[in-house]
Amino acid sequence: MKKYKLTTLLACFLILILSGCGDDWLDTEPESFFGPETAFKSPEGIDAMLISMRKALRDNDWGNNARIRSEYYFTDISYMSLQNAGSPRNANVITPFANAFQMWTQNTWEESYQVIRDANIVISRIDLPVYENDAQRNSFLAEAYFHRSYWYYRLVHRFGDVPWIGKEITSPRVDFFSFTREVILNKIKDDMEWAVQHLPEDVIGGKVSRGAGDHLLTKLYLSVGEFDNAITAAGRVIDGGRYALMTERFGSGPFADDPNYDVLWDLHQRENKDLNINTEAILIAVDEFEAIGRSGNNGSLSDRYWMPLWWLIPGCEYNVNNGIDEIEEALNRGVSWARPNNYFNYTLKAEDPNDGRYSETNWWSLDDFWYNDPTGANFGQTIDIADVGLDSISRMFEFPHYKLHVPADVPGQLSHGGTTDFYVYRLAETYLLRAEAYMWKGETANAAADVNVVRARAGASQKAATDMSMDYIFDERARELYTEEKRWTELARVSYTMALLNRDGYSLETMHDKNYYHDKITRTDDIFDSGVVYTDQEYDVQAYNVYWPVPQVVIDANSLGHINQNRGYTGAESNIDPITVITDED
Repeated sequence: MKKYKLTTLLACFLILILSGCGDDWLDTEPESFFGPETAFKSPEGIDAMLISMRKALRDNDWGNNARIRSEYYFTDISYMSLQNAGSPRNANVITPFANAFQMWTQNTWEESYQVIRDANIVISRIDLPVYENDAQRNSFLAEAYFHRSYWYYRLVHRFGDVPWIGKEITSPRVDFFSFTREVILNKIKDDMEWAVQHLPEDVIGGKVSRGAGDHLLTKLYLSVGEFDNAITAAGRVIDGGRYALMTERFGSGPFADDPNYDVLWDLHQRENKDLNINTEAILIAVDEFEAIGRSGNNGSLSDRYWMPLWWLIPGCEYNVNNGIDEIEEALNRGVSWARPNNYFNYTLKAEDPNDGRYSETNWWSLDDFWYNDPTGANFGQTIDIADVGLDSISRMFEFPHYKLHVPADVPGQLSHGGTTDFYVYRLAETYLLRAEAYMWKGETANAAADVNVVRARAGASQKAATDMSMDYIFDERARELYTEEKRWTELARVSYTMALLNRDGYSLETMHDKNYYHDKITRTDDIFDSGVVYTDQEYDVQAYNVYWPVPQVVIDANSLGHINQNRGYTGAESNIDPITVITDED
Protein backbone atom coordinates (compact mmCIF):
# COMPACT_ATOMS: atom_id res chain seq x y z
CA MET A 1 0.00 0.00 0.00
CA LYS A 2 1.18 3.50 -0.79
CA LYS A 3 1.53 5.56 2.39
CA TYR A 4 1.79 9.27 2.99
CA LYS A 5 4.18 9.40 5.95
CA LEU A 6 6.02 12.47 7.15
CA THR A 7 9.12 11.93 9.20
CA THR A 8 9.10 13.53 12.62
CA LEU A 9 11.77 15.95 11.45
CA LEU A 10 9.82 17.08 8.40
CA ALA A 11 6.59 17.32 10.34
CA CYS A 12 8.16 19.54 12.98
CA PHE A 13 9.92 21.59 10.30
CA LEU A 14 6.63 22.16 8.51
CA ILE A 15 4.95 23.35 11.69
CA LEU A 16 7.73 25.87 12.24
CA ILE A 17 7.47 27.15 8.69
CA LEU A 18 3.70 27.51 8.81
CA SER A 19 3.66 29.13 12.24
CA GLY A 20 4.06 32.48 10.51
CA CYS A 21 0.88 32.10 8.46
CA GLY A 22 -1.96 34.34 9.59
CA ASP A 23 -5.61 34.23 8.64
CA ASP A 24 -5.50 37.35 6.48
CA TRP A 25 -4.73 36.49 2.86
CA LEU A 26 -2.66 39.69 2.59
CA ASP A 27 -0.66 39.03 5.77
CA THR A 28 2.98 38.25 5.05
CA GLU A 29 4.63 39.10 8.37
CA PRO A 30 6.52 36.06 9.72
CA GLU A 31 6.05 35.20 13.36
CA SER A 32 9.01 32.84 13.48
CA PHE A 33 12.74 33.14 12.85
CA PHE A 34 12.36 30.37 10.27
CA GLY A 35 12.02 32.78 7.37
CA PRO A 36 12.40 31.86 3.70
CA GLU A 37 16.11 32.75 3.74
CA THR A 38 16.84 29.93 6.18
CA ALA A 39 13.97 27.51 5.71
CA PHE A 40 14.43 26.92 1.98
CA LYS A 41 18.17 26.44 1.66
CA SER A 42 17.77 22.69 1.30
CA PRO A 43 15.63 20.44 -0.89
CA GLU A 44 14.00 19.20 2.31
CA GLY A 45 12.81 22.72 3.10
CA ILE A 46 11.27 23.08 -0.35
CA ASP A 47 9.58 19.70 -0.02
CA ALA A 48 8.22 20.66 3.41
CA MET A 49 6.34 23.56 1.86
CA LEU A 50 5.06 21.27 -0.89
CA ILE A 51 3.79 18.91 1.82
CA SER A 52 1.69 21.76 3.20
CA MET A 53 0.17 22.25 -0.25
CA ARG A 54 -0.58 18.53 -0.59
CA LYS A 55 -2.33 18.65 2.76
CA ALA A 56 -4.39 21.60 1.52
CA LEU A 57 -5.89 19.35 -1.16
CA ARG A 58 -7.50 17.50 1.74
CA ASP A 59 -7.94 20.10 4.44
CA ASN A 60 -9.48 22.78 2.22
CA ASP A 61 -12.22 20.49 0.91
CA TRP A 62 -12.84 17.46 3.10
CA GLY A 63 -12.98 16.57 6.79
CA ASN A 64 -13.74 19.37 9.22
CA ASN A 65 -13.85 22.04 6.51
CA ALA A 66 -15.71 20.06 3.84
CA ARG A 67 -15.77 23.03 1.45
CA ILE A 68 -16.73 20.59 -1.26
CA ARG A 69 -20.26 20.37 0.11
CA SER A 70 -20.77 24.03 -0.82
CA GLU A 71 -20.07 23.01 -4.42
CA TYR A 72 -23.46 21.26 -4.39
CA TYR A 73 -25.80 23.68 -2.59
CA PHE A 74 -27.10 25.42 -5.72
CA THR A 75 -26.60 23.06 -8.65
CA ASP A 76 -28.50 21.01 -11.18
CA ILE A 77 -28.35 17.84 -9.05
CA SER A 78 -28.33 18.98 -5.42
CA TYR A 79 -29.31 21.60 -2.89
CA MET A 80 -28.84 22.65 0.75
CA SER A 81 -30.93 20.47 3.07
CA LEU A 82 -29.62 21.21 6.57
CA GLN A 83 -32.67 21.68 8.80
CA ASN A 84 -31.17 24.57 10.78
CA ALA A 85 -32.87 27.92 10.26
CA GLY A 86 -30.59 30.32 8.44
CA SER A 87 -28.91 27.68 6.28
CA PRO A 88 -28.61 29.03 2.72
CA ARG A 89 -31.49 27.80 0.58
CA ASN A 90 -32.16 31.03 -1.28
CA ALA A 91 -29.11 32.26 -3.16
CA ASN A 92 -30.10 35.84 -2.30
CA VAL A 93 -28.52 35.28 1.11
CA ILE A 94 -25.11 34.86 -0.55
CA THR A 95 -23.75 38.40 -0.37
CA PRO A 96 -20.32 40.06 -0.27
CA PHE A 97 -20.85 41.07 3.35
CA ALA A 98 -19.96 39.18 6.50
CA ASN A 99 -22.82 36.98 7.62
CA ALA A 100 -23.56 33.39 8.51
CA PHE A 101 -23.62 32.38 4.85
CA GLN A 102 -20.28 33.86 3.89
CA MET A 103 -18.18 31.24 5.68
CA TRP A 104 -17.65 29.01 2.67
CA THR A 105 -17.16 31.82 0.12
CA GLN A 106 -14.70 33.85 2.18
CA ASN A 107 -12.84 30.78 3.42
CA THR A 108 -12.51 29.46 -0.11
CA TRP A 109 -11.02 32.80 -1.19
CA GLU A 110 -8.60 33.01 1.74
CA GLU A 111 -7.52 29.38 1.68
CA SER A 112 -6.91 29.45 -2.07
CA TYR A 113 -4.67 32.49 -1.79
CA GLN A 114 -2.82 30.95 1.16
CA VAL A 115 -1.80 28.00 -1.02
CA ILE A 116 -0.95 30.37 -3.89
CA ARG A 117 1.23 32.34 -1.45
CA ASP A 118 3.06 29.15 -0.45
CA ALA A 119 3.49 28.09 -4.08
CA ASN A 120 4.95 31.48 -4.92
CA ILE A 121 7.48 31.13 -2.12
CA VAL A 122 8.68 27.84 -3.60
CA ILE A 123 8.73 29.27 -7.13
CA SER A 124 10.66 32.36 -6.02
CA ARG A 125 13.11 30.41 -3.84
CA ILE A 126 13.53 27.37 -6.07
CA ASP A 127 17.21 28.06 -6.79
CA LEU A 128 18.33 28.55 -3.17
CA PRO A 129 19.09 24.88 -2.42
CA VAL A 130 21.72 22.63 -3.92
CA TYR A 131 19.90 19.73 -5.56
CA GLU A 132 20.95 16.21 -6.40
CA ASN A 133 20.29 16.99 -10.06
CA ASP A 134 18.21 19.20 -12.36
CA ALA A 135 15.39 16.67 -12.37
CA GLN A 136 14.86 17.07 -8.62
CA ARG A 137 14.82 20.84 -8.89
CA ASN A 138 12.43 20.82 -11.85
CA SER A 139 10.05 18.34 -10.23
CA PHE A 140 9.73 20.62 -7.17
CA LEU A 141 9.09 23.64 -9.37
CA ALA A 142 6.60 21.69 -11.49
CA GLU A 143 4.62 20.66 -8.41
CA ALA A 144 4.55 24.25 -7.16
CA TYR A 145 3.17 25.29 -10.55
CA PHE A 146 0.56 22.56 -10.24
CA HIS A 147 -0.68 23.75 -6.84
CA ARG A 148 -0.78 27.39 -7.93
CA SER A 149 -2.62 26.45 -11.10
CA TYR A 150 -5.02 24.13 -9.30
CA TRP A 151 -6.18 26.85 -6.90
CA TYR A 152 -6.29 29.58 -9.54
CA TYR A 153 -8.45 27.26 -11.67
CA ARG A 154 -10.79 26.96 -8.70
CA LEU A 155 -10.71 30.72 -7.98
CA VAL A 156 -11.53 31.95 -11.49
CA HIS A 157 -14.41 29.51 -11.84
CA ARG A 158 -15.77 30.39 -8.42
CA PHE A 159 -15.16 34.16 -8.42
CA GLY A 160 -14.53 35.17 -12.04
CA ASP A 161 -11.94 37.94 -12.46
CA VAL A 162 -9.56 37.89 -9.48
CA PRO A 163 -6.14 39.34 -8.58
CA TRP A 164 -3.17 37.56 -10.12
CA ILE A 165 -0.25 37.13 -7.72
CA GLY A 166 2.66 35.47 -9.48
CA LYS A 167 5.52 36.31 -7.13
CA GLU A 168 6.40 35.94 -3.49
CA ILE A 169 5.08 38.87 -1.47
CA THR A 170 7.77 40.07 0.91
CA SER A 171 6.03 43.14 2.35
CA PRO A 172 2.41 44.11 3.04
CA ARG A 173 0.43 45.11 -0.04
CA VAL A 174 -2.97 46.72 -0.46
CA ASP A 175 -2.73 47.53 -4.16
CA PHE A 176 -4.17 44.51 -5.98
CA PHE A 177 -6.26 44.69 -9.14
CA SER A 178 -8.55 42.18 -10.82
CA PHE A 179 -7.22 40.31 -13.85
CA THR A 180 -9.47 38.72 -16.45
CA ARG A 181 -10.29 35.05 -16.14
CA GLU A 182 -8.96 34.55 -19.66
CA VAL A 183 -5.50 35.93 -18.98
CA ILE A 184 -5.16 33.94 -15.74
CA LEU A 185 -6.35 30.73 -17.38
CA ASN A 186 -3.88 31.15 -20.23
CA LYS A 187 -1.06 31.88 -17.80
CA ILE A 188 -1.63 28.78 -15.69
CA LYS A 189 -2.15 26.76 -18.87
CA ASP A 190 1.33 27.82 -20.01
CA ASP A 191 2.75 26.96 -16.58
CA MET A 192 1.18 23.51 -16.68
CA GLU A 193 2.46 22.83 -20.19
CA TRP A 194 5.95 23.19 -18.72
CA ALA A 195 5.07 21.35 -15.51
CA VAL A 196 3.80 18.16 -17.15
CA GLN A 197 7.20 17.72 -18.75
CA HIS A 198 8.87 17.65 -15.33
CA LEU A 199 6.39 16.11 -12.91
CA PRO A 200 7.33 12.53 -11.96
CA GLU A 201 5.34 9.73 -13.52
CA ASP A 202 5.33 7.50 -10.44
CA VAL A 203 4.58 8.94 -7.00
CA ILE A 204 3.47 7.79 -3.59
CA GLY A 205 -0.05 8.68 -2.47
CA GLY A 206 -0.72 12.37 -2.02
CA LYS A 207 2.05 13.60 -4.30
CA VAL A 208 1.38 15.10 -7.70
CA SER A 209 2.15 12.97 -10.73
CA ARG A 210 2.47 13.78 -14.39
CA GLY A 211 -0.94 12.20 -14.88
CA ALA A 212 -2.45 14.67 -12.40
CA GLY A 213 -0.74 17.48 -14.29
CA ASP A 214 -2.22 16.37 -17.59
CA HIS A 215 -5.65 15.96 -15.99
CA LEU A 216 -5.56 19.58 -14.78
CA LEU A 217 -4.12 20.72 -18.11
CA THR A 218 -7.08 19.07 -19.86
CA LYS A 219 -9.46 21.20 -17.80
CA LEU A 220 -7.48 24.32 -18.61
CA TYR A 221 -7.53 23.57 -22.32
CA LEU A 222 -11.30 23.06 -22.12
CA SER A 223 -11.63 26.37 -20.27
CA VAL A 224 -9.93 28.39 -23.00
CA GLY A 225 -11.42 26.51 -25.94
CA GLU A 226 -8.34 24.54 -27.06
CA PHE A 227 -10.24 21.32 -27.59
CA ASP A 228 -7.67 19.44 -29.70
CA ASN A 229 -5.07 20.07 -27.01
CA ALA A 230 -7.54 18.87 -24.37
CA ILE A 231 -7.99 15.62 -26.30
CA THR A 232 -4.23 15.18 -26.52
CA ALA A 233 -3.61 15.88 -22.83
CA ALA A 234 -6.40 13.55 -21.70
CA GLY A 235 -5.15 10.94 -24.14
CA ARG A 236 -1.72 10.94 -22.52
CA VAL A 237 -3.40 9.90 -19.27
CA ILE A 238 -5.91 7.46 -20.74
CA ASP A 239 -3.60 5.78 -23.25
CA GLY A 240 -0.24 6.19 -21.52
CA GLY A 241 -0.26 2.76 -19.92
CA ARG A 242 -0.07 3.85 -16.28
CA TYR A 243 -3.78 4.24 -15.60
CA ALA A 244 -6.78 2.07 -16.30
CA LEU A 245 -10.33 1.88 -15.00
CA MET A 246 -10.77 -0.76 -12.31
CA THR A 247 -13.04 -3.41 -13.79
CA GLU A 248 -12.42 -6.41 -11.51
CA ARG A 249 -12.91 -6.69 -7.77
CA PHE A 250 -9.84 -5.79 -5.71
CA GLY A 251 -8.53 -4.84 -2.29
CA SER A 252 -10.04 -5.41 1.12
CA GLY A 253 -12.54 -3.66 3.36
CA PRO A 254 -16.18 -4.42 4.18
CA PHE A 255 -17.78 -7.17 2.03
CA ALA A 256 -14.58 -7.75 0.06
CA ASP A 257 -15.44 -11.47 -0.15
CA ASP A 258 -19.18 -11.04 -0.68
CA PRO A 259 -20.13 -11.88 -4.29
CA ASN A 260 -23.17 -9.61 -4.04
CA TYR A 261 -20.87 -6.58 -4.11
CA ASP A 262 -18.87 -5.29 -7.07
CA VAL A 263 -15.83 -3.33 -8.22
CA LEU A 264 -17.62 0.00 -7.76
CA TRP A 265 -18.02 -0.82 -4.08
CA ASP A 266 -14.33 -1.74 -3.84
CA LEU A 267 -13.27 1.44 -5.65
CA HIS A 268 -14.79 3.66 -2.98
CA GLN A 269 -13.77 1.78 0.15
CA ARG A 270 -11.12 3.59 2.17
CA GLU A 271 -8.85 0.54 2.28
CA ASN A 272 -8.49 0.58 -1.50
CA LYS A 273 -8.20 4.16 -2.70
CA ASP A 274 -4.45 4.47 -2.20
CA LEU A 275 -3.44 0.93 -3.18
CA ASN A 276 -0.74 0.44 -5.79
CA ILE A 277 -3.09 -1.84 -7.70
CA ASN A 278 -5.73 0.90 -7.95
CA THR A 279 -4.81 2.08 -11.43
CA GLU A 280 -7.77 4.46 -11.55
CA ALA A 281 -6.49 6.84 -8.85
CA ILE A 282 -4.63 9.79 -10.37
CA LEU A 283 -4.46 12.18 -7.39
CA ILE A 284 -5.40 11.33 -3.82
CA ALA A 285 -6.06 13.59 -0.84
CA VAL A 286 -4.65 11.34 1.85
CA ASP A 287 -6.19 10.98 5.28
CA GLU A 288 -5.38 7.55 6.69
CA PHE A 289 -6.06 6.92 10.35
CA GLU A 290 -2.61 5.56 11.17
CA ALA A 291 -0.65 8.15 9.17
CA ILE A 292 1.25 11.08 10.64
CA GLY A 293 -0.42 14.35 9.74
CA ARG A 294 -3.96 12.99 9.49
CA SER A 295 -6.83 15.41 9.97
CA GLY A 296 -7.78 14.31 13.49
CA ASN A 297 -10.29 12.20 15.38
CA ASN A 298 -13.34 13.78 13.77
CA GLY A 299 -12.82 11.59 10.73
CA SER A 300 -14.04 12.33 7.22
CA LEU A 301 -17.49 13.62 8.27
CA SER A 302 -18.69 12.12 5.00
CA ASP A 303 -21.72 10.49 6.62
CA ARG A 304 -22.51 13.65 8.55
CA TYR A 305 -22.45 16.07 5.63
CA TRP A 306 -24.04 14.00 2.86
CA MET A 307 -26.41 11.56 4.56
CA PRO A 308 -29.94 12.19 5.86
CA LEU A 309 -31.00 13.20 9.34
CA TRP A 310 -32.77 9.83 9.58
CA TRP A 311 -32.44 9.50 13.35
CA LEU A 312 -34.89 12.39 14.00
CA ILE A 313 -37.72 10.60 12.22
CA PRO A 314 -40.21 9.64 14.97
CA GLY A 315 -39.69 5.95 15.65
CA CYS A 316 -35.96 6.07 14.94
CA GLU A 317 -33.16 6.60 17.42
CA TYR A 318 -29.46 7.22 17.48
CA ASN A 319 -27.63 6.47 20.69
CA VAL A 320 -24.06 5.24 20.57
CA ASN A 321 -24.24 4.22 24.22
CA ASN A 322 -26.72 1.46 23.38
CA GLY A 323 -24.45 -0.22 20.86
CA ILE A 324 -24.60 -0.18 17.07
CA ASP A 325 -27.74 -1.37 15.30
CA GLU A 326 -27.63 -2.20 11.62
CA ILE A 327 -29.03 1.09 10.40
CA GLU A 328 -26.74 3.07 12.69
CA GLU A 329 -23.69 1.25 11.39
CA ALA A 330 -24.81 1.88 7.82
CA LEU A 331 -25.66 5.57 8.15
CA ASN A 332 -23.88 6.95 11.21
CA ARG A 333 -25.26 10.27 12.45
CA GLY A 334 -25.99 12.24 9.31
CA VAL A 335 -27.23 15.82 9.43
CA SER A 336 -27.84 16.38 5.70
CA TRP A 337 -25.95 19.51 4.71
CA ALA A 338 -26.41 18.74 1.02
CA ARG A 339 -28.70 16.26 -0.65
CA PRO A 340 -29.26 14.98 -4.18
CA ASN A 341 -32.42 16.20 -5.88
CA ASN A 342 -35.17 14.20 -7.55
CA TYR A 343 -33.49 14.46 -10.95
CA PHE A 344 -30.36 12.80 -9.62
CA ASN A 345 -32.19 10.24 -7.51
CA TYR A 346 -34.97 9.21 -9.88
CA THR A 347 -34.55 10.51 -13.44
CA LEU A 348 -30.88 9.53 -13.76
CA LYS A 349 -31.48 6.32 -11.86
CA ALA A 350 -34.42 5.33 -14.05
CA GLU A 351 -32.44 5.57 -17.28
CA ASP A 352 -30.96 2.09 -16.86
CA PRO A 353 -32.01 -0.51 -14.27
CA ASN A 354 -28.72 -2.36 -14.82
CA ASP A 355 -26.50 0.59 -13.88
CA GLY A 356 -24.40 -0.76 -11.00
CA ARG A 357 -24.10 2.66 -9.43
CA TYR A 358 -27.75 2.24 -8.43
CA SER A 359 -27.55 -1.43 -7.46
CA GLU A 360 -29.11 -2.76 -4.28
CA THR A 361 -25.74 -2.99 -2.57
CA ASN A 362 -24.37 0.37 -3.74
CA TRP A 363 -27.46 2.57 -3.50
CA TRP A 364 -29.51 3.43 -0.41
CA SER A 365 -33.14 3.58 -1.54
CA LEU A 366 -36.31 4.67 0.23
CA ASP A 367 -37.07 1.00 0.93
CA ASP A 368 -33.93 0.77 3.06
CA PHE A 369 -35.20 3.09 5.78
CA TRP A 370 -36.86 1.32 8.70
CA TYR A 371 -37.98 2.18 12.21
CA ASN A 372 -35.22 1.10 14.60
CA ASP A 373 -36.52 2.26 17.99
CA PRO A 374 -37.29 -1.03 19.81
CA THR A 375 -39.81 0.77 22.04
CA GLY A 376 -41.80 2.13 19.10
CA ALA A 377 -45.01 0.68 17.75
CA ASN A 378 -43.56 0.41 14.21
CA PHE A 379 -40.21 -1.15 15.12
CA GLY A 380 -38.74 -3.09 12.22
CA GLN A 381 -41.16 -1.75 9.63
CA THR A 382 -40.16 0.16 6.48
CA ILE A 383 -40.73 3.91 6.73
CA ASP A 384 -43.25 5.50 4.38
CA ILE A 385 -41.81 8.77 3.09
CA ALA A 386 -45.33 10.25 3.06
CA ASP A 387 -45.33 10.00 6.84
CA VAL A 388 -42.15 12.10 6.99
CA GLY A 389 -43.64 14.85 4.83
CA LEU A 390 -41.69 18.04 4.13
CA ASP A 391 -39.04 16.99 6.64
CA SER A 392 -37.98 14.35 4.12
CA ILE A 393 -35.95 17.20 2.61
CA SER A 394 -33.39 16.54 5.34
CA ARG A 395 -34.49 13.29 6.96
CA MET A 396 -35.19 10.76 4.24
CA PHE A 397 -33.76 10.62 0.73
CA GLU A 398 -31.89 8.24 -1.53
CA PHE A 399 -28.11 8.45 -2.02
CA PRO A 400 -25.02 6.50 -3.21
CA HIS A 401 -24.22 4.59 -0.03
CA TYR A 402 -21.11 2.93 -1.50
CA LYS A 403 -19.39 6.32 -1.74
CA LEU A 404 -20.52 8.09 1.38
CA HIS A 405 -20.52 5.72 4.33
CA VAL A 406 -17.19 5.49 6.17
CA PRO A 407 -17.14 3.14 9.19
CA ALA A 408 -15.81 4.60 12.42
CA ASP A 409 -12.13 4.11 13.27
CA VAL A 410 -12.57 4.46 17.01
CA PRO A 411 -15.49 4.45 19.48
CA GLY A 412 -17.36 7.74 19.59
CA GLN A 413 -16.64 8.54 15.93
CA LEU A 414 -20.04 7.40 14.72
CA SER A 415 -21.21 10.99 14.63
CA HIS A 416 -18.87 11.74 11.76
CA GLY A 417 -17.73 8.69 9.89
CA GLY A 418 -14.20 7.36 10.02
CA THR A 419 -11.05 8.57 8.34
CA THR A 420 -10.63 7.98 4.62
CA ASP A 421 -8.60 9.09 1.63
CA PHE A 422 -10.42 11.08 -1.06
CA TYR A 423 -10.15 11.10 -4.84
CA VAL A 424 -9.14 14.48 -6.20
CA TYR A 425 -8.73 13.13 -9.74
CA ARG A 426 -9.47 9.65 -11.05
CA LEU A 427 -9.46 8.24 -14.55
CA ALA A 428 -13.23 8.03 -14.98
CA GLU A 429 -13.31 11.84 -15.00
CA THR A 430 -10.49 11.96 -17.55
CA TYR A 431 -12.63 9.93 -19.94
CA LEU A 432 -15.56 12.28 -19.40
CA LEU A 433 -13.36 15.34 -19.91
CA ARG A 434 -12.16 13.95 -23.23
CA ALA A 435 -15.75 13.14 -24.16
CA GLU A 436 -16.58 16.77 -23.47
CA ALA A 437 -13.73 17.94 -25.68
CA TYR A 438 -15.03 15.76 -28.51
CA MET A 439 -18.51 17.16 -27.89
CA TRP A 440 -17.24 20.72 -28.27
CA LYS A 441 -15.81 19.70 -31.67
CA GLY A 442 -19.03 18.04 -32.77
CA GLU A 443 -17.39 14.58 -32.80
CA THR A 444 -20.32 12.91 -31.10
CA ALA A 445 -19.28 9.35 -31.95
CA ASN A 446 -15.95 9.82 -30.18
CA ALA A 447 -17.71 11.47 -27.26
CA ALA A 448 -20.07 8.50 -26.97
CA ALA A 449 -17.13 6.07 -27.10
CA ASP A 450 -15.51 7.69 -24.05
CA VAL A 451 -18.77 7.96 -22.14
CA ASN A 452 -19.45 4.30 -22.90
CA VAL A 453 -16.15 3.19 -21.36
CA VAL A 454 -17.30 4.63 -18.03
CA ARG A 455 -20.81 3.25 -18.44
CA ALA A 456 -19.57 -0.22 -19.39
CA ARG A 457 -17.64 -0.52 -16.15
CA ALA A 458 -20.89 0.27 -14.29
CA GLY A 459 -22.77 -2.35 -16.32
CA ALA A 460 -24.90 0.37 -17.90
CA SER A 461 -26.22 0.37 -21.46
CA GLN A 462 -24.15 1.83 -24.25
CA LYS A 463 -25.17 5.18 -25.71
CA ALA A 464 -25.27 6.27 -29.34
CA ALA A 465 -23.68 9.36 -30.86
CA THR A 466 -27.15 10.85 -31.17
CA ASP A 467 -27.55 10.65 -27.37
CA MET A 468 -24.61 12.94 -26.79
CA SER A 469 -25.02 16.53 -25.61
CA MET A 470 -23.33 18.71 -23.02
CA ASP A 471 -26.27 18.03 -20.72
CA TYR A 472 -25.84 14.29 -21.12
CA ILE A 473 -22.12 14.39 -20.40
CA PHE A 474 -22.80 16.37 -17.24
CA ASP A 475 -25.50 13.88 -16.28
CA GLU A 476 -22.93 11.12 -16.63
CA ARG A 477 -20.51 13.15 -14.51
CA ALA A 478 -23.24 13.30 -11.87
CA ARG A 479 -23.74 9.54 -11.89
CA GLU A 480 -20.03 8.83 -11.71
CA LEU A 481 -18.54 11.73 -9.73
CA TYR A 482 -21.18 12.81 -7.21
CA THR A 483 -19.45 14.26 -4.08
CA GLU A 484 -16.04 13.92 -5.81
CA GLU A 485 -16.12 16.61 -8.46
CA LYS A 486 -16.46 20.29 -7.61
CA ARG A 487 -19.83 20.46 -9.34
CA TRP A 488 -20.48 24.20 -9.18
CA THR A 489 -16.94 24.92 -10.38
CA GLU A 490 -17.27 22.56 -13.34
CA LEU A 491 -20.65 24.00 -14.35
CA ALA A 492 -19.15 27.50 -14.16
CA ARG A 493 -16.21 26.33 -16.29
CA VAL A 494 -18.46 25.16 -19.11
CA SER A 495 -20.58 28.30 -18.73
CA TYR A 496 -17.48 30.44 -19.15
CA THR A 497 -16.27 28.55 -22.23
CA MET A 498 -19.68 28.80 -23.89
CA ALA A 499 -19.76 32.53 -23.20
CA LEU A 500 -16.15 32.99 -24.34
CA LEU A 501 -16.92 31.31 -27.65
CA ASN A 502 -20.40 32.87 -27.98
CA ARG A 503 -21.97 29.41 -28.17
CA ASP A 504 -25.71 28.78 -27.87
CA GLY A 505 -26.52 32.45 -27.39
CA TYR A 506 -24.21 32.98 -24.41
CA SER A 507 -21.66 35.79 -24.08
CA LEU A 508 -19.25 37.13 -21.48
CA GLU A 509 -21.01 40.48 -21.48
CA THR A 510 -24.37 38.96 -20.51
CA MET A 511 -23.13 36.01 -18.48
CA HIS A 512 -24.59 37.42 -15.25
CA ASP A 513 -28.03 37.40 -16.90
CA LYS A 514 -27.89 34.16 -18.90
CA ASN A 515 -25.52 31.21 -18.67
CA TYR A 516 -25.37 27.44 -19.01
CA TYR A 517 -25.13 26.92 -15.24
CA HIS A 518 -28.51 28.50 -14.55
CA ASP A 519 -30.20 27.10 -17.63
CA LYS A 520 -29.09 23.58 -16.68
CA ILE A 521 -30.52 24.07 -13.18
CA THR A 522 -33.87 25.18 -14.55
CA ARG A 523 -33.99 22.03 -16.69
CA THR A 524 -33.21 19.56 -13.91
CA ASP A 525 -33.63 20.89 -10.36
CA ASP A 526 -37.33 21.20 -9.63
CA ILE A 527 -36.98 22.62 -6.12
CA PHE A 528 -35.65 26.03 -7.18
CA ASP A 529 -38.38 28.48 -8.21
CA SER A 530 -40.96 25.93 -7.04
CA GLY A 531 -42.23 27.91 -4.07
CA VAL A 532 -41.00 25.31 -1.59
CA VAL A 533 -40.16 26.93 1.75
CA TYR A 534 -38.09 24.96 4.22
CA THR A 535 -37.55 26.38 7.70
CA ASP A 536 -37.14 30.09 6.95
CA GLN A 537 -36.38 30.37 3.21
CA GLU A 538 -37.82 29.66 -0.21
CA TYR A 539 -35.50 27.77 -2.53
CA ASP A 540 -34.24 30.03 -5.32
CA VAL A 541 -31.14 30.66 -7.45
CA GLN A 542 -30.40 33.30 -10.12
CA ALA A 543 -28.16 33.39 -13.18
CA TYR A 544 -25.61 35.73 -11.57
CA ASN A 545 -25.01 33.13 -8.85
CA VAL A 546 -22.85 31.26 -11.34
CA TYR A 547 -20.06 33.16 -9.54
CA TRP A 548 -19.74 33.75 -5.83
CA PRO A 549 -19.38 37.31 -4.53
CA VAL A 550 -15.89 38.55 -3.75
CA PRO A 551 -15.81 39.06 0.05
CA GLN A 552 -16.32 42.74 0.83
CA VAL A 553 -13.66 42.61 3.54
CA VAL A 554 -11.10 41.81 0.85
CA ILE A 555 -12.26 44.69 -1.36
CA ASP A 556 -12.24 47.14 1.55
CA ALA A 557 -8.77 46.14 2.75
CA ASN A 558 -7.34 46.70 -0.73
CA SER A 559 -7.25 50.50 -0.32
CA LEU A 560 -4.63 51.32 -2.99
CA GLY A 561 -5.96 49.02 -5.70
CA HIS A 562 -9.31 47.88 -7.05
CA ILE A 563 -10.78 44.39 -6.88
CA ASN A 564 -13.98 44.09 -8.89
CA GLN A 565 -17.22 42.62 -7.61
CA ASN A 566 -19.21 40.15 -9.71
CA ARG A 567 -22.21 41.61 -11.49
CA GLY A 568 -25.45 40.97 -9.68
CA TYR A 569 -23.93 41.63 -6.24
CA THR A 570 -23.74 44.91 -4.35
CA GLY A 571 -20.63 46.87 -5.33
CA ALA A 572 -20.40 45.79 -8.95
CA GLU A 573 -21.47 49.27 -10.02
CA SER A 574 -17.97 50.48 -9.04
CA ASN A 575 -16.10 48.01 -11.24
CA ILE A 576 -13.31 49.12 -13.55
CA ASP A 577 -11.83 47.31 -16.53
CA PRO A 578 -9.80 44.30 -15.33
CA ILE A 579 -6.18 43.85 -16.37
CA THR A 580 -5.76 41.78 -19.54
CA VAL A 581 -1.99 41.18 -19.60
CA ILE A 582 0.24 39.42 -17.08
CA THR A 583 3.79 40.80 -17.13
CA ASP A 584 6.99 39.57 -15.50
CA GLU A 585 6.42 42.14 -12.76
CA ASP A 586 3.12 40.51 -11.81
